[in-house]
Amino acid sequence: MVRLGLRLLGGFLLQADARPRPLPARKAQALLAYLAVRAGRAHARDTLTGLLWGDVRERQARQSLRQAMVRLRRALAGRPRALVVQGDTVMLDARALECDVAVFERAIRRGTPEALEQAMALYRGPLLDGVHVAAPAWEEWLQSERARLGELALEALRRLVEHHQQRGRIEAATLAATRALALDPLQEDMHRALMRLHVKQGRRPAALRQYQTCVAVLQKELGVEPEAATKRLYLEILQTAAAPARRTGSPLPAADTPLVGRDAEIERLRQRLSAAVRGQGGVLLVTGEAGIGKSRLLHELTAAALARGARVLVGRAFESEQILPFRPWVEALRQALALLRDAPGGSSPRRGELARVFPELGGDGAPPPITAAGHLRLFESLDGVIAELARTQPLVVLLEDVQWADEMSLRLLAFVGRRLVDRPVLLAVTARDEDLVDTPPLARTLDELTPLPHVEHVRLGPLSRSATTALVRALARSGSTATRLASTTDRVWAVSEGNPFVVVETMRALRDRRGDVEAVELPQRVREVIVARLARLGPRAQELARLASVLGGEFEFPVLRRASGLSRRETAAALEELVRRRIVHAVGERFDFTHARLRQAVYEGLLGPRRQALHGAVGEAVNVFDR
Repeated sequence: MVRLGLRLLGGFLLQADARPRPLPARKAQALLAYLAVRAGRAHARDTLTGLLWGDVRERQARQSLRQAMVRLRRALAGRPRALVVQGDTVMLDARALECDVAVFERAIRRGTPEALEQAMALYRGPLLDGVHVAAPAWEEWLQSERARLGELALEALRRLVEHHQQRGRIEAATLAATRALALDPLQEDMHRALMRLHVKQGRRPAALRQYQTCVAVLQKELGVEPEAATKRLYLEILQTAAAPARRTGSPLPAADTPLVGRDAEIERLRQRLSAAVRGQGGVLLVTGEAGIGKSRLLHELTAAALARGARVLVGRAFESEQILPFRPWVEALRQALALLRDAPGGSSPRRGELARVFPELGGDGAPPPITAAGHLRLFESLDGVIAELARTQPLVVLLEDVQWADEMSLRLLAFVGRRLVDRPVLLAVTARDEDLVDTPPLARTLDELTPLPHVEHVRLGPLSRSATTALVRALARSGSTATRLASTTDRVWAVSEGNPFVVVETMRALRDRRGDVEAVELPQRVREVIVARLARLGPRAQELARLASVLGGEFEFPVLRRASGLSRRETAAALEELVRRRIVHAVGERFDFTHARLRQAVYEGLLGPRRQALHGAVGEAVNVFDR
């Protein structure tokens, strides 16, 4: 039997025979949703009229219910037995209907890590998000169901965090804990889990910041302090001595792969560093897609800076910390807190301003809140700190992944970047190309800085075929034959298309498979990066990406629109998002994925039934245009 599918979590969509169809009027939508969540259970007509038409007379309510049921039968065309009416009761036959709420709940009950991952892939937001019905009883039911399903999702994420921690999968555990806090930021156990995970990753400042985030959320939402367990964990982390700081600062982690194919870029970085050491400050903007080698290039800059006697400070922005002001700057400058405390003027008004972002510096009374309107004195104080740090030796400040920086950090970047031209300071910044388009503050900052003569923009593209070959040879096992190296290079080039991160991960996967080139698929870590990138797309753009992956090659707009069931305007907007995010690009009058690995990751992420449904929708759309 071909089942009718209903997606209710995070939205509402009716699918019959793998063809998306619009649903009828709102109260008919609500009726279908109520019956679907309780499929197989009979409901009295009085219950249904009270749920949706409780504010009108009984006769009118019964008539409205009959009209809604007629609309549902039309929407369920082809499934005449899905809606079962017996006497004074109504129900949906669970054998003819598959609802993602039911699939979600079954996966939660199974409770295996794989089932929990499947459940969280289905959970895209509150139940029936975007469906609004003016009926108090309905709203009361909907809120209680949303709370119930939200609690199930939170419990699933808690169990996934524990599972990943037990197996040493720190990144996966961090993602699960972060998602749990996105669902409910008041979960202190998840704040504690993230603090511990940050410590395991060697990110002690991030763990301390997580505590500050927890304090702020609890105070704002509930007006309470953290639990004793949370305070104890914070004190343990606070009292644990950080690794001894070198006088030159805390550089990036050592690179574990050779750097090839970047001679021209390295030369530009070294020239800018030499100018900064001579007192001619500058800004380096390094952009490129994820995994293209931005951090690896900064490692070379760090090594060169340390060799020239410069102090290196490092900060990084994180997607989950965008609400926290100045976080990448605080992380970088906190490494020099001892210098800040001993700097001239430490007891001046500047110290009070700095206490707004460095609470450990203290101050007279509670500092005023940080606002966009009253930021100038704070900016001047932070800029003064940079000048003081550069007074005794050249200073290199590295800020990574600023596409995730908060707006105040980006404003400070422009502020400092304009003022360091006469100082021995080099400010190096990295950002991902695919995230620039949807970060207007960063785009404005780049527009301000790029025209300045002391600012250099280094755009990293993929490695050439010859550079990829050199990297493969450097990573290959010793003693590999020329034939095997040629075969390996062909496979790695096909998967990576010159992306160094993908090259490295593919070579690791090859070693794990004892040199079986044909067995190497898209590496798991590469797939995880792509999945995280796709998760930032809107729901419609994600659905178009899935349909495009099923098409398997270049595709045309009309076919995609018909297969999706969306309007022309909705399809165009979603496709435009895919192009902006560099998931898809135009190929003449057609479109295609920018990288084959993107298509592969999207397609492999589809469950079997979903894949079959999409193939059906695509096949029908193609047949229409082939007639």
